[in-house]
Amino acid sequence: MGEDNLTVVNVSGSSIVKYKPVFSADSKCLFVLSGKNIKVYNVNSGECMHYLIGHYDEVTGALVNPKNKLQLFSSSLDETIILWDSADGVILKRYSLHAPIYGLIGFTKDESNIYVMVRWYPKGVDDKIPTQDHDISEYDPKTGSLTMRLKKVLKRRLVDVGAKGRYLVEGRKKKVIVYDCKTSEIIMHSLKDDFDKEISCVACHPTEDSFVTGCDNGKIIYWWNFLTRNGVVKSTYSWHALPVLDVHFTAEGSQLLSGGHECVLVKWKYNSKEREYLPRLRAPIDHVICSPDNQIFVTCHQDNCVNLISNTFELLNVIDGLSLCHLQSQVLVRRSVRLLYDPRTKALVTNGRVGHLQFYSIEADRQLYNLDIVQENYTSPEDLSKPLYPTEVTNAAFSSHGDWLATVDMWDDGVMTPDIQLKFWKYQVESQEYALNTVVHYPHDKKVVDLKFRPHGDDLDVVHSVVTSSVDGKFKTWTLVDDTDIYRKNSKWVCDSVGYYRDRPAGPLGFSEDGSLLGVGFSSTLTVWDSDTNVLRHCFLTQSNSSNIKHCEFGHHSCCHLLVSLSSDLLCVWNLLTCAVVWSVNLEANVLAADPLSPYMAVVDNDQKLYVFKPLSPDIVYSKPSISKSTVTCAIFLPQKKKSSNKGTQVDWQKSSQLYFFNEEQELLSIVSEEEERKMNTLDSRAIQENLPSTAISVFLGGERKALEDRERQIERSLPSNITKQILDSAPHAQPPVVSLCLPFLQSLIGKKQTKRGTEEEDEEEEMDEVKSQDSDSDMEVEQFHNSMKSDSQNPVQENKDFDWLNDLHKSQSKDDLNPVVLRTTDWISELNT
Repeated sequence: MGEDNLTVVNVSGSSIVKYKPVFSADSKCLFVLSGKNIKVYNVNSGECMHYLIGHYDEVTGALVNPKNKLQLFSSSLDETIILWDSADGVILKRYSLHAPIYGLIGFTKDESNIYVMVRWYPKGVDDKIPTQDHDISEYDPKTGSLTMRLKKVLKRRLVDVGAKGRYLVEGRKKKVIVYDCKTSEIIMHSLKDDFDKEISCVACHPTEDSFVTGCDNGKIIYWWNFLTRNGVVKSTYSWHALPVLDVHFTAEGSQLLSGGHECVLVKWKYNSKEREYLPRLRAPIDHVICSPDNQIFVTCHQDNCVNLISNTFELLNVIDGLSLCHLQSQVLVRRSVRLLYDPRTKALVTNGRVGHLQFYSIEADRQLYNLDIVQENYTSPEDLSKPLYPTEVTNAAFSSHGDWLATVDMWDDGVMTPDIQLKFWKYQVESQEYALNTVVHYPHDKKVVDLKFRPHGDDLDVVHSVVTSSVDGKFKTWTLVDDTDIYRKNSKWVCDSVGYYRDRPAGPLGFSEDGSLLGVGFSSTLTVWDSDTNVLRHCFLTQSNSSNIKHCEFGHHSCCHLLVSLSSDLLCVWNLLTCAVVWSVNLEANVLAADPLSPYMAVVDNDQKLYVFKPLSPDIVYSKPSISKSTVTCAIFLPQKKKSSNKGTQVDWQKSSQLYFFNEEQELLSIVSEEEERKMNTLDSRAIQENLPSTAISVFLGGERKALEDRERQIERSLPSNITKQILDSAPHAQPPVVSLCLPFLQSLIGKKQTKRGTEEEDEEEEMDEVKSQDSDSDMEVEQFHNSMKSDSQNPVQENKDFDWLNDLHKSQSKDDLNPVVLRTTDWISELNT
C-alpha cells in the first residue's frame, strides 16, 4: 500500500481543558471540547456517551442554542460554525465564515446573532496566514454577515457578553473596554494608577448590569455604572495570592466562583466577603463553570482533568484525559520516561501528575488509574517567578510479564545535592495494584540516565535483574534475592555488579532479544557486555566523535545479530558477529523505536519526518514528512490487539505492532490507513447507551412503542382464552366432536408458549398480574362449568372419557409450559375423573 493511503491521526491525548466546557440546558450532559471533536459526557455517571464529529480542525467554542435547548452551536479553526442536534449527534447546518474562529462569546439581545472571536487574513497576501490579533464580531447566520465590534482582543478569557446581550466587556492590561450594543459606543475605564497588575479574566453578571475582573495580583474587582464615562463604581475583594485564572457567576448570579494557581475553588457570595473553599484540587484551575440548575460546578485543571463538584463541595465525578504537564520542568521529565507498555493491563504508561505514573487505555481513550510514586502533594509556589521544585519521576520500566515495576524519582533544585531514589514495585494479584517492595536511596551519585529490565521471555524461573546507568560514569545491575526470615516470606533487590568504561558518563541501555548481551553507550562509544558475568565483550566507536549516543537498540527476529545506535547526527548499524559497520547514514534525529514483534524500526528526524527501516538494509521501508506540528519527543510500538480482516488495510511493518509517537503538546499520534480512520470515526460516533439518560422525545417514543407491544401481547394472550371459553361454556352433551376442538386448542397453546418465550424480562411483573386476572376468570368459568355438569350430565363416566386427550396432554407436558387456564382446567378434570 502506498504512502498516499496512510494518514496521521490523533489517537488520544487531546486537551480537554484548553477551552471551557458547556452544560446542556437540562444540566444532564457536559460538552467537552477535545481536538476536532466534542465529547458528550453524562453528568451523573461521568461516562462519555458519544462524540460530535464534523469539524476538520480544532474545536474552539460551544454554545447551547437559546431558541432550541436541544441544539448546540460549535466553532472551529476550520472557519465554520456547526449547528448540532446534540442528542443524536446530527449536523443540522454548517456556516462558513471564511476566517478561523477562536471562540463563541455569546448571543445578542434578540438571540438571533452570535458574537464570535475571529482572526482575519491580511489583504493582498497570497499565503493564508491570519493575523495575530483577535477581533470580536457579530455574526448573522441568516445573511452570513460579520460586523466588527471590538478589535485586538488578547485572549478568550478576557472578554464576555453582558446580561441579555446588551454590552460587551473586554479586559486589556490595566483597562476595561465596554462596547454598548444599543448605542454602538465604546467606553473605556482604567484601574488605579498604583495598581501594578493587569487584568487576567472577565465575567459578566447574568441578570444585572455588572461584571467582575480577576487580576494578576489575586484581587477580584466588581464594576457597576460602567455604561457612563464618569461615575463608575468599583468594589475590590482579595483572597488569592497568585493570579486569578477564571471567574464565573452561577446561573442566578447569587454566587461567584473563582480559581487559580492555588488549586483551590473559592465560592463567593455576590458582592460580599463571605466565601467558602474547596482546597487541594491537585492542579491549578484553568476554567470554572456552573450548571444551569446551580447544582454542579465544573473545574478544569492544567493537568488535563475535569472535576464535577456538587454545590456543597462534594466531588461527584472525575473526567481524566491523557495527563498534561503543568510545570515547565515536566517537559524534560517526559522525554526521560518516554512511553512504556504495561503487559498486564495492555495500557500505555507515561508521566501523569507530578510524581505519578498514569496508565492510559488507548482504545477507550481514558485514564485507567494513577500510581503515586513519590507520595507527595503538589504545592503551589508563593511566586510564579520562583517556582518550587517537586520530586519528579524520571525513569521507569516494566518486567517482561509486568510482575515488577522499577522507577527512579529525583528532587533537584540545582543548588543542593539531588535526592535520588530507586524503587521496585511488586504487582499484587489480590489487590490488583503495585505495592512498594524495595527502596534504594542514592543508587547513583548523579542523575540516572536509563533504566531497563533484562528480558527473559516465557521462562519464569529466571532471576529478575535490572540495569541502571548514570552520568556518574557507572552502570549497575540489580538482582532480586530471597529475604525470607522466621517472621515473613519476602524478597528484595540488591546491587549485584557495577561497570564503567574510561570514566565516561554512562548513557542509554539496550538488551539483546534473549537478554544475553547488554549494550551501554559511553559518550560516542557503544560497549557490549555479557549480561551474566558483566564482562566487556566489544567496543564500537562511532564515526561521530562530537556527539553522544542517545539511543541503543538491538534488532529482533531476523535482525537479532544487529545493533543500532543513534546520536545527534548519525544513525549507525553494527553486526555483532563480524563486529563491523553494516551501514550508517548522517541523520539529525532524537527519536528511535524498535518493534519487539518484528524486525522493523522507526526513527524521527528533527524536521519531524518519519523513516521506517530494517537494520539489515539502508533501504527505507516507509517515510512520511511532517508527522507532527510540534516536536516529537518519543515513540513506541504497541502490539496490535485486533488483526484487520482486510489485508489491504494494514502495511507490512504494522501487522504485528502499531506505531505511536508523542509530541511536546502531549498529543498521542499514530499512522493508519484511510479506511481505518473511517472505522475509528464510526466507532467514536456510537449511539447513546441504554443505561444513560435519554431525551424527552426518545422517552415519549419509547413509551408509545412499549404500549403498542403490550397491546399486541394482550391480543395474543386473548386467543387461547377464546378456545378455552368455548369448551367450558357449553354443556358436554352439546359440544362438537373432540377431534374438531383438539387442533385449534393445541395451536393456541403453541402460540402462547412462543409469546411467553419472546417476552422480555422487564415485562414479567405485568404478565404475572395478567395471569392472576386470568386465573380469577378461569375460577369463575370452571365453577360455571361444574354447575352445568351437575345439572346436565347423564353419563358422567362416558362424558369424562371425552377429555382423555386433555389428561394425556397434562401428563406429557410440564406445568411450566402450559397456559395457567388450561393447567387449572386439566387439574380439575383429573379430580373429576378420580
